[in-house]
Amino acid sequence: DGGDSFSDVSVGLPPYPVNCLAYRNGSNDEIYAGTDAGVYVWNTSINQWECFNQNLPITIVTKIDIGYCKNKITISTFGRGIWQAQLNPVNLNNELHITTNQTWSTKCLGTNVVIEPNATLTIDKFLSMAPGTKITVKPEANLVINGAKLTNTCENMWKGIIVEGGGLIDVDANGTQNAIIENAQYGIDLLTGSKYAIANCT
Repeated sequence: DGGDSFSDVSVGLPPYPVNCLAYRNGSNDEIYAGTDAGVYVWNTSINQWECFNQNLPITIVTKIDIGYCKNKITISTFGRGIWQAQLNPVNLNNELHITTNQTWSTKCLGTNVVIEPNATLTIDKFLSMAPGTKITVKPEANLVINGAKLTNTCENMWKGIIVEGGGLIDVDANGTQNAIIENAQYGIDLLTGSKYAIANCT
């Protein structure tokens, strides 16, 4: 509602300031909070915060970074240096479903993407995908790549793009830019009945 109303989601947090937040892409809505008393993680199964100690110090946390390649969380602290801890593996069966028209400029994903019927996803700059993940274009769905670079997040390859029958992929159809799809196992896989308009692409 544009910020007219808010819900209290502070259950489990200590009575200290929250200095930073980090959302883990591809997870079950994991959010990490850097507080003046260490790191806390949002647990969706019980709808509250839990202490995330995992060999991290209980101190003032100033910044949190999620490293998708090594599956680690890195934090910077006030006076205690920089620390890292291992994260639990992300379930690659998780999927991000695109049900409305969207435009992405720069994104880093750790999960599969499914473009549902009657929705259009436009990528116009940069998208990195985690190893083993893919983009699926469903029937009557559209994927538009305008001069964007689609690549892998880490050293291992991502799967690529699957266009199902009735789905459409448009890669620089206007011919003004050069899209790049790289480090994918099969690049673009056009299934029977799929539609495409591809101009400048490597």
